Amino acid sequence: MRAFAAFVCVLPSIAAACIVPVVRPGDAMPGGGRVVTAALQPGNFTINEREQVAFSARLDEDADGDGVADGGVYLWDGGTIRVVARSGDIAEDVGILQQFSPVLFGNDRPFSGAVVNDDGEVLFSATTRAGDQFLLEAPRPR
Repeated sequence: MRAFAAFVCVLPSIAAACIVPVVRPGDAMPGGGRVVTAALQPGNFTINEREQVAFSARLDEDADGDGVADGGVYLWDGGTIRVVARSGDIAEDVGILQQFSPVLFGNDRPFSGAVVNDDGEVLFSATTRAGDQFLLEAPRPR
């Protein structure tokens, strides 16, 4: 499988000089694991007016021990990445999150539809261990 790296240019007036990596294969992620691949389909990563980038990634570990490679939804903000949601997290009234793609897609590529608004709130889809898919919203970081 080919790996994917996400890049962003936050200063359009000097685009050639400001291409910076958001996440690369092999990068250590907050919460554990290293990136295998990030979502590459349009609509599965977004940038807002505050230059924050929401994206999903598949990781190289199975820390929650469910037999499925872990993944997560993340928010990049000025070079710092924070976890929005991750495999094994318990979402209230939803269940234990397992993957960030529909069950039919498998877990090879993240496909969460991660969208960030200008307040830093992230909307994404996730599949639970029970196989149910939900659209979830994470509040902006404090």
